[in-house]
Amino acid sequence: MTTIHSSSNTQTHQAIRCSAAASTASSLHEAISTAYQEALIDLGDDSPDLVVIFISAAYGEEIRPAMESLNELAPSRYLLGTTAEAVLANNDEYESEPAISIWMAKLPNAEIIPLTLEYSQTADGGTFLGWPDDLVWPKEATMLLLADPFSFPVDGLIARLEEDHPGLPIIGGMASGGNQPGANTLVINGETYESGAVGIILGGGVRVRPVVSQGCRPIGTPLVVTKAEDNMLVELGGRPAFVQLRAIYSRAQLISSKGEWSGAGSLYRLNVNGVQEKISRGLMPFVGASGRGIVLKGKNVKANLVEASEQKKSLKDEKKRTER
Repeated sequence: MTTIHSSSNTQTHQAIRCSAAASTASSLHEAISTAYQEALIDLGDDSPDLVVIFISAAYGEEIRPAMESLNELAPSRYLLGTTAEAVLANNDEYESEPAISIWMAKLPNAEIIPLTLEYSQTADGGTFLGWPDDLVWPKEATMLLLADPFSFPVDGLIARLEEDHPGLPIIGGMASGGNQPGANTLVINGETYESGAVGIILGGGVRVRPVVSQGCRPIGTPLVVTKAEDNMLVELGGRPAFVQLRAIYSRAQLISSKGEWSGAGSLYRLNVNGVQEKISRGLMPFVGASGRGIVLKGKNVKANLVEASEQKKSLKDEKKRTER
């Protein structure tokens, strides 16, 4: 059993505290308990108002029972979680191996509204179900959302919310680790789902300021998707996707040998018409965001090289921009 004690306490306001921890224990229950306790110590031993947990899909059949026990394993006022191909805590990232990461926060005076959403296609078009009947949006609200890529069109929800609530910050991501419908797991307050989306609306005495660092730069030339099957790229520019990606991979290795590439994080990412998607070192050409209703064929694909120096610069620039 290996435990990563890399938790850090980030004080974003005098009364707001955050912490994070990870564990690679072979037992998922043990990993959750260990990471939770370490993050709790850094939080100050106070019961957290919000816990967000990411669980590597490598835990397999342990995942669903553990997620259903999260109210006991990781108690908090509100809890969100999902399966993931890779998990991140503080300065460490773990890909395609058993690992979990936990982020928690103490949010005094915050108004937190839990959500479980589903997408339904009707004769009048698509609709999003599950909104609380008595929902009153807090002032300066932010949405935290985790969604299944095979069943929930996040782009459609974002477009709808931009009409109804212009400027609403939406933070989160797509469940990963599963390559077919029903293979991912979402959790909110101990209730698990294999489709749809879970999230919270956060407001009241807490204001969220999103800061995103892409941490990568373009490499290679843009390629057009000439053939795709669901969320898998088959051909790029009339040639097998694997061949094209391998050529980019070789270029990245050349840059690395010259000392220009840091090797931080994943080797590179694909940008599909503005949507960033991580591509693993195994070069499996899957695009997670194309789960439902998104046609890949004809889209432009651009590879991006991940660099530590670029990540730091991007994060610094974004922090300055949001502080203006």
